[in-house]
Amino acid sequence: MNSCKIDFEYPGKKCTVLKIAQIEKTLGKKLPKAYKDLIKCCGGGVLSLENNPIELPMDDSSEDYVLNVEQILGNGKTSSGDNNDLLTYGRFLTEEYEIPDEVLLFGFCESGMHEYLVINYGLKDFPEGSVLFCNDEENPGEYIQVASTFAEFLELLEPDPEFSESTVESDPKYIHARSMNGALTPELERAIAATPTPGLEHEIRCAAKSTGLYVSGRSQETWHLFDLVYWSIQHVKPYRQIEELTVMDSPEAMRTMLSESFIIPEHISGFLSDIATFELWWEDRIKENRLVQHEDGYRLDSSYMDAVLKK
Repeated sequence: MNSCKIDFEYPGKKCTVLKIAQIEKTLGKKLPKAYKDLIKCCGGGVLSLENNPIELPMDDSSEDYVLNVEQILGNGKTSSGDNNDLLTYGRFLTEEYEIPDEVLLFGFCESGMHEYLVINYGLKDFPEGSVLFCNDEENPGEYIQVASTFAEFLELLEPDPEFSESTVESDPKYIHARSMNGALTPELERAIAATPTPGLEHEIRCAAKSTGLYVSGRSQETWHLFDLVYWSIQHVKPYRQIEELTVMDSPEAMRTMLSESFIIPEHISGFLSDIATFELWWEDRIKENRLVQHEDGYRLDSSYMDAVLKK
């Protein structure tokens, strides 16, 4: 696959030849040609659903393991303001997660650094230049080969099963129809009904419409939607930890409620976002003392929400 054919929802900054030379000199590693071509073309960044998952065959399983590749590190920050620099951010994560010098961290999956990708430079069990995957949560320090070269890795990227032209449809009429008329999950409906806030469902639908129903990274519109939805959730059962927010196999998780809401018959996808965006909102609101820990879990401060609901 031509490196410039990779579709990034939030690209980084295009990388000059001089910058690449600086990266290679500082890292002490020569980057694969396909990787250099990619970051010269677009700077890496956060992938769109058009180039996202890789099906990884597992020897001990009848089913393939699906890697939802989230970000390929490159140059500077992404267009949404997220860290994306291979030299600075990549080295920081390498030290933080104690990744060996024999490999080079270049990307991670939807679950963040729990699942990351590296290029092999010195591990004897794998070919030099091969792309390896590590599930740091389940098998820290253990690697599985994904591709024999970086170019082959790019070829493996394919559209998400949920991807279609309709999932990224920018026509306002579709966004309006899904936001204002799309079905909500029973769990979200029940949470909204539990609040004392009149007209909250309409407020949530309008907030969803303002996001375009397809987001990644920080934005005022996304944070406003998440505030309103979590305000509803905390009236039923506030979350005690961030995992309750992001897990996808629980209908009570906010991420699930949103991803399975705003669906109309001709558009099978609901609200689309990556796990990192939900984690950023949670962390931001805690740092701002707007999401406060109580005996039964984290709750949005009522004074803050009074101001939000008056807007």
